[in-house]
Amino acid sequence: MKILNSKNVKSLVNSCFKYGALQGFVLFGKLKSGFGNKFRFSPLQKKVHLRPKSSDIPTFIEIFIDGEYNFNIPFTPKVIIDGGANIGLSTLFFKNKFPGSRIICIEPDVKNFEMLQENVGHFEDVTLINGALWHSKSMVSVSDKYNMGDWGMVTEEINGGGPEESVETITIDELCEQNNIEHIDILKLDIETAEKELFSRNFSNWLPRTKIVVIELHDWILKGCSKPFFEAINKSFKTYSYTTVHENTIIYNEDLIASTR
Repeated sequence: MKILNSKNVKSLVNSCFKYGALQGFVLFGKLKSGFGNKFRFSPLQKKVHLRPKSSDIPTFIEIFIDGEYNFNIPFTPKVIIDGGANIGLSTLFFKNKFPGSRIICIEPDVKNFEMLQENVGHFEDVTLINGALWHSKSMVSVSDKYNMGDWGMVTEEINGGGPEESVETITIDELCEQNNIEHIDILKLDIETAEKELFSRNFSNWLPRTKIVVIELHDWILKGCSKPFFEAINKSFKTYSYTTVHENTIIYNEDLIASTR
């Protein structure tokens, strides 16, 4: 097991600090050693399905050990949209923290979606959609365009004949209408450059009704991803606060949060 680099040592320390020295060491060792595809994670009181030697392992470490989503939430969220749900680890995190929440998961890649079903399909109040978030109805291709593996699947609009793997898009307005959502408490987005499209248009209805946006921006992959996002925020939120946690940018719609407490 190779753990002797600064990032892995930090994660090992975090694991031991969070789960106790013995359990934390065993957990981290199991994750890094390429174990089988199921293991019981006691904080969740369930088995978690991970693909060996895949991006599922660092995703688990980022969320449950390094605290990818450990940010301040000044209320108890009722409705969470998980855009780019991957295999469901972020959904498991939020569902464990807020068991009464309703979560809608959108994941475009069919293999990731199968794992998403394995991990969170048993929850009655979790909705799973094999599709892609976009600004309008369309069809998009799904590919590992930048050779990043299962956590870097990119969607691109199809013009004319499409590739073998493609999915329909869905808008956030559609999600709200189909699920009778008045306010989105947390909108979590890790959609691998598609944020450039999502925030380019047709956000004026749903974005002002969103309390917290948690987004991983991907300018390091595709230049210009963050510009439409911040332009949309400035058009939609009168008063907001801003912070970052790891790779996530968190925007708080302060007026809406204050008005719905």
